Amino acid sequence: MCILLNLCLLTQQRIVRIKHSMQSAACCFCGNPDKKHLEKVSREITEGLFPFEIYQCQDCMRNEMNLHLFKGIMSLRRLHNLFVSIHFVHSIIANPSELYIPFNSFGKLHFLCMSKKCSMRIRCSDPIEFDGDSLRQSSFDCLTNESSIRGCIIDPILGTTETKSVSIAQIIYGVRMLDNMIEFGIKYPFIQSFIEFDSQYPDLTIAGSISESPQQEGPRIADFSFENFNSIMELFSLLSSGIYSDDAIELFLSGEMKEGFLKFITDSMISMTAFLRENGFNDCLPELKIKPEISEFLVKNSGSASSTDNIICQNFRNFLKLFRKILRRFYQIDESQQSIDLFQYCCFLYSTLHVGNQRIQRRMMSQSSSRYFEYLERYVISTSPFCLKSFQQFQFLK
Repeated sequence: MCILLNLCLLTQQRIVRIKHSMQSAACCFCGNPDKKHLEKVSREITEGLFPFEIYQCQDCMRNEMNLHLFKGIMSLRRLHNLFVSIHFVHSIIANPSELYIPFNSFGKLHFLCMSKKCSMRIRCSDPIEFDGDSLRQSSFDCLTNESSIRGCIIDPILGTTETKSVSIAQIIYGVRMLDNMIEFGIKYPFIQSFIEFDSQYPDLTIAGSISESPQQEGPRIADFSFENFNSIMELFSLLSSGIYSDDAIELFLSGEMKEGFLKFITDSMISMTAFLRENGFNDCLPELKIKPEISEFLVKNSGSASSTDNIICQNFRNFLKLFRKILRRFYQIDESQQSIDLFQYCCFLYSTLHVGNQRIQRRMMSQSSSRYFEYLERYVISTSPFCLKSFQQFQFLK
């Protein structure tokens, strides 16, 4: 069984950007980053517990004591509700993690995004002592306090995210805090409700989340309609959260709402392009020649022109990442030319925005012009006839 938390960030923000850079490979024991002498730890050891790769160097592999440290860390498997799914109520999470780990941060419950970008450090400074085949409690306490997982964490009270390391001890205490909430009815202000569901056969339907008269528990999106742009973005985020199965998502997206979703994405991307052009991005990217009407939703979620660099490069990229996930599913469903073209255009617009940020451009040009052009060639899909044609065909109606 799995737990689904309906979580509301107490500090309201329109967009929460969950971002964590990939860690460079290094030995989890000594921190040696020399890739020539690194090997991945067998997935037989970490399978079902950590989705990220764990490395160790050849010197540490020969140390039999490290095997016992691994066994101590793998005791996490016995924790109930180590992984939870989260529905962020009234918040658009553009890069959701499929699973989250609760942990204790100074007596407060926080969450670690469990993804392939995490990394692990295993340490134990005290001499290792055993009680039979198990570590003594003192050795285990040292191991869990000094070993950690590094990744993106969410503070539900402040509504912020940051990248940092979380000790295994904090995770153990956090899981116990969550278990106490479930067992004894302890209230956390940011957790609105929770349900248990079977991870293999979830009794949750996507239609139930937007129904006016829901027949099931689970995540809810109030006042869903195509006129309520925010509700559509919240639904897209929910579809990308890992709560629903691939079959359920494909069945829903291929239903009667398909054309409405595609139209919403198309109109939004055209409006984004217009906003970019009006705020100076066409100065360094002459491809931005269109100027259609800008939707109210995008204006409210983009900020003023004076904060273009900070706001557009955050919010628009979040939107486009979410669109890209949804459009990828659309063209996998029916392989229609419309879905493929929109997916290409989404990638092109995201790349144009990424490369066109003037701060990035100046920094990269100052470092190496060849590096900048390699970056441009890598990310901008300039060979897509649809993308290039799209920049020319839309006309502004005065």
